[in-house]
Amino acid sequence: MSFKNKNKGKLKKFSLYEKRDKLAEAAFLIEGGQFDEAIEFLEEAIKKYPNEAQFWECLAFAASESGEVVTMQKAFAELTKFKPNDVEVRLGLATSYALESRVALAHQVYREIVVRFPNDEQIGKVREAVEATEIELRRIFIEYGLPFDDAGLKIACKHEKVQVLMNQHEFDEAVALARQLLLEKPDFVPALNNLSLILYMNGEVAEALATAEKVLETKPDNFHALANLVRFSVFLGRENEAREFAELLRKTESANPDLFVKKIEAFSFLGDDAAVVEEYKKSKSLINDFEIPQSYAKHLAAFAFYRTGDEKKAEKMWEEIIEEDIDFDYSEENLEQLDLPPHDRDVFGLPLAYWIPPVYLEKLFKATVKIKDGRNFDKNLQKTLTAFFAENPHILKVIPILLDRSDRKAKEFAVKLLDWAETPEALKLLEDFAFSQTG
Repeated sequence: MSFKNKNKGKLKKFSLYEKRDKLAEAAFLIEGGQFDEAIEFLEEAIKKYPNEAQFWECLAFAASESGEVVTMQKAFAELTKFKPNDVEVRLGLATSYALESRVALAHQVYREIVVRFPNDEQIGKVREAVEATEIELRRIFIEYGLPFDDAGLKIACKHEKVQVLMNQHEFDEAVALARQLLLEKPDFVPALNNLSLILYMNGEVAEALATAEKVLETKPDNFHALANLVRFSVFLGRENEAREFAELLRKTESANPDLFVKKIEAFSFLGDDAAVVEEYKKSKSLINDFEIPQSYAKHLAAFAFYRTGDEKKAEKMWEEIIEEDIDFDYSEENLEQLDLPPHDRDVFGLPLAYWIPPVYLEKLFKATVKIKDGRNFDKNLQKTLTAFFAENPHILKVIPILLDRSDRKAKEFAVKLLDWAETPEALKLLEDFAFSQTG
């Protein structure tokens, strides 16, 4: 005997209506120029309907309009699966890679377009893009010690794909690809550095630290590894080790201007503002007309100037960043804070996500969201947080840094966390903050 599902047709019809309504809502947001809201809405819709090409098309468009490059890359990459013969989709993907200086990936996609769509009306510009990215690729291949051939391009593409996956928080996939790349080329140091950073972001901090130390076995002056080791050690509460790595980094020299970016970042994580100012000034004197090549690092230098008492210099630098990079938000926020009385300001260096890997915050959220409302809510919340700190004791080491150097949201999060926990160590941290100048 067989049983028929009488509601099967109704369910399909309901699903169709729901998808139609969601597409209409997304179109409404996009037409109104509410691109950030559209992205958030579409990402939720895609969780339920991952195989609907129209959702991905809307997401790609909204991300392109808002300049959300990481989202652009994900959306256009998915669209190539639905529309493999659409040249506009592949151009969108290549553009998204080029915008984030993923030169090898952009070059690869441009080449594919030339091969697959030789008669397209835009092919002349695509050929120019192939030539332009090839020039930049030569420099990258020399830097990485790769052969200038298809084998070298394959390695460079995998390396950049790992970075793309890391930025998309696809950590497990990124780790797997990084390990695969290291099997193919065990001496490829950039892949080891990426792997260590991904492991850190995925909450595997001890392994991240060991991976970064492995780099130093063959490249003791690798400034990327040294800077990562400072960051990991700070997070683990190993201040002495962090300072030892920072001193090695301070002595490191390189013609690569990224060295100064990593030095500024590392000393910022360490809380050594004087060293940040020193390195920024050194970068200006050693390299003619050199500007820190990232708004991120220049912002950290401005914060260090502010912390060491040079408010005018900090204000000038933040104003310069706004002129140079309209998409960088931190500078504008700090300039607004400078208009307030000193005791009311929340001038900050880095927000919460830089200090605590997101996987820990997700773990904490999942644990607390399960607590049911009722008479025992406070007791159960305290019990959950006590267990969380017992499992992750180093998080308490980061809390004072959040209270001292992070933004208002991070400070509020830290205060609530300490207040809810009510452990002796948490209450002592809360008391110290309350009586500090920034409390």
